[in-house]
Amino acid sequence: SGKETIVMEALDWLKKKDSSYIVCCIDLFNIRNFSDFIKLWKEKMKEYAGAANEGAIFSFDIDIDSISDSKALELPNLIAGEALKTLIIYFKSFHNFLAMEDDSFKLDWMSQTFSRHKHARYIFTGSFMNPMKTIFEDRKLFYGMTHRVELLPLDKKEICEYISQTFLNYGRVI
Repeated sequence: SGKETIVMEALDWLKKKDSSYIVCCIDLFNIRNFSDFIKLWKEKMKEYAGAANEGAIFSFDIDIDSISDSKALELPNLIAGEALKTLIIYFKSFHNFLAMEDDSFKLDWMSQTFSRHKHARYIFTGSFMNPMKTIFEDRKLFYGMTHRVELLPLDKKEICEYISQTFLNYGRVI
């Protein structure tokens, strides 16, 4: 999708410019309840704790499976702090949180937790405007942590010219 391309291009550029970042992508497309989210979250944190340990002087060692949900939400800051890197967590389909049971409490809790993180940054993307507006504008969650990037529709003429030029560059005619 367009937003994913923009995010991935920006993250690739950032990695080339500064290698002190670890990027973690979490797709919430098929996540329907908070316990499934926490399970996925812990799996990703375990994976990125391993990546953070590569080349580290001290090993970040914690039994991620046995920690509480509240401690699990603190992991990005702990992992990045121990690795002396910034952990960027890219959420896809973040709007799915509104479909989860007890979303109100869980999102408030996540917002408060993430706002205290000094070594982690978050990218929230979603496909549906109204749920994203509900989360970020109406409920003002993750306040002060977010910046809205509005993607406008592409111009049809520019798309056609781009496609035609790309085919011509490869010796093909449409």
